Amino acid sequence: MRKTFIASDLHLNPGEPVPPVVVRFAELAKVADAQIVLAGDIFNELPHGLKAWQTPEGKYTIAEYERVFPYVVRIQGNHDPMVWLREFALGNNLILHGHQFTEWQFLGLVAPGFTEFMVRHFPKQWYGFSKRMGWIPSKWQTTIPGKELDNYHKVLNYVWAEALGEAQQRSVRIIMGHTHHVATLLAGSEVWDCGDLRDGSYIK
Repeated sequence: MRKTFIASDLHLNPGEPVPPVVVRFAELAKVADAQIVLAGDIFNELPHGLKAWQTPEGKYTIAEYERVFPYVVRIQGNHDPMVWLREFALGNNLILHGHQFTEWQFLGLVAPGFTEFMVRHFPKQWYGFSKRMGWIPSKWQTTIPGKELDNYHKVLNYVWAEALGEAQQRSVRIIMGHTHHVATLLAGSEVWDCGDLRDGSYIK
């Protein structure tokens, strides 16, 4: 059986080249003759807006991504502007992004429209707010402000619990991203979280 490398959460921004750690992942998969599955949040529609990906900067980043990843299975995440697969079955493994397991699934419908409205009518305020929130970082980082850390851990545990329940119900192993945390969970079923490719984490 052919090997498979699974990663998620590249979160590429318009005008950004593919980070070296991501290029290295693609090279390792090529050497191993492995299939690559990218489990969502490859590009950031949020908070930039869909039109940002139609600009020269957006087209540059898409072209760079396609150069590094010419042949991959792409699963849609909650940040992606393109519509791809919602999930991908590989033997007894079910690969998906993981945002399906959050408490605020309705935001997946509301957030893109709100983003487009803010980008069009209040761009200065929106981008300023996004930078303060760390959604448009000047330097990529995965640290979380201390006051938000407890709430984040609660969300993390909720997402993993929901994923374990789904895995048990469907009798599969779920491989996911979304949380940016590496984990192997065993509790009546099995869930693997591949973490954050920008940090160099993936599953093979």
